Amino acid sequence: MTALLLLIALGSTPQGAVPQDTAVVVHGLVGQVPGAGTWLIGLPVPFRFQGRVIAELELAGDSTRWTAFAGHFVEARGTLTAESVAGAARPRGTLRVTAMHEVDPEGTVRKMVSNSFTHRVAVTLWVLPRTFAWVDSAGRPTGVGRAIVYTANNHGESAVTMQFVSKDFVCFSVKPKTGGAPPWRFARQLNTPTDQLQVTLPKFVREVARLPREAAPTPGRYIVRAGFCGFAEYELETEIDVQR
Repeated sequence: MTALLLLIALGSTPQGAVPQDTAVVVHGLVGQVPGAGTWLIGLPVPFRFQGRVIAELELAGDSTRWTAFAGHFVEARGTLTAESVAGAARPRGTLRVTAMHEVDPEGTVRKMVSNSFTHRVAVTLWVLPRTFAWVDSAGRPTGVGRAIVYTANNHGESAVTMQFVSKDFVCFSVKPKTGGAPPWRFARQLNTPTDQLQVTLPKFVREVARLPREAAPTPGRYIVRAGFCGFAEYELETEIDVQR
């Protein structure tokens, strides 16, 4: 969870400016700082606040409004204040939350895998953000830190057991939509001994892959795929757009 929060907090080119103590609506991923009681929302699209680029917001107010959304992408409403900006290790604002609910990130794709009456697994795939540039108009890096997120949620009555052929668990790939280049590939590994490749899935699986520049180095559209390695029925695909 922490890795994903840090990845998407890098976001994309800052948009506009926000005046002090302003009512705002933001979208991002909720998480808790390891070893601390602080809760944050990481923003895929940072903004300027008091001359700083804000990529994450510390949550304040009634914690029951957000603790149930740990690890989820949400829409949050509240008042943006300046108390914690100057003293934070990284530029950060404080959001006094008035309302929060889960939403799908733009471009989320999903399907239900059902191999029997008792087997129903909902899988989703999304990339944050789907449209971005690696450098700005002056050729400077934008600090992009894109994330590919794959989830599987077992809605069935029975557990799902899979026999993998290697320790590769969830496989990710990215390739140009027009072809002409080999795909970039990455796999999350099973956390099991090498001789134990039969796995009973937890009720909910979330795996994340950072999207490096070498995966989509030039402007254009790319196809992103993810799924349990060796199980085609669980694979999903979406597209991203790399701009100049």
